[in-house]
Amino acid sequence: MDEQMPSMDGVEAVKQIRRRELENGAKRTAIVALTASAMKGDRERFLAAGMDGYLAKPFTSEELYAAIRHGISSAANVDQHEFPQIG
Repeated sequence: MDEQMPSMDGVEAVKQIRRRELENGAKRTAIVALTASAMKGDRERFLAAGMDGYLAKPFTSEELYAAIRHGISSAANVDQHEFPQIG
C-alpha cells in the first residue's frame, strides 16, 4: 500500500479496508506499507493503523519478498477481534 496516493493516503485506505473486512466477516487481507519518505515513527504508525508490514523505498527484491511473506503470515495469525481500533 503506497502511503502517498493522490486522493487518499495509505493509512485511510487500510482503515477502510479493515472496516469492510470486519463488517463483512471477511478474512484479513495482507497489506504492506510502502513509503519513499520514511520518517521516525512511520513503521509504528502504519502497523497501528492495520498494516501487516512496512518497507521504505528504495528496497531490494529480497526485502520485498520477506515483507510479503511476513505480511501474509501476520494477516493469517490475526484474530478478527484483534483488529486495531478504527476511527
